[in-house]
Amino acid sequence: MKTKAIILFVIFAICLFSFVGCEQPIDRGDAKNTVIRFFKAIKTDDYVEATALLHRKAEIDVQKLISEIEYRKRVDFNSDMIIHSFTEIEPEYGDKSYGYSNRCVLLMNMTVGGAAIEARFDIVKNSQGYGIINIKIK
Repeated sequence: MKTKAIILFVIFAICLFSFVGCEQPIDRGDAKNTVIRFFKAIKTDDYVEATALLHRKAEIDVQKLISEIEYRKRVDFNSDMIIHSFTEIEPEYGDKSYGYSNRCVLLMNMTVGGAAIEARFDIVKNSQGYGIINIKIK
């Protein structure tokens, strides 16, 4: 009888822990719209809105990042921006970058005032919120 109770407890514990941390994956359309909203805000110099799209744990100074890219690439984000493609890449299995397991990674190609720009956006969703956690722009 004691053995059955232990076995049932172990099965219950396994079932319980298998559901802990399970969240719905981030919808690709939602992630894409977040990035589009980010660039629309940048185009109008609305850095408050652009920053609001960041995850609360993101350590990004949006205005500084954009200013550096404009200087380095000699582009103006207030000029014409055309997004050519979005590609979602799958994070490596079990990848816990930034301490989050529910993450969407989008790569995009765009032109800004005629200059080619490549960007990577890491978007996470967890108990602390939803938003862009990392941006790399080439």
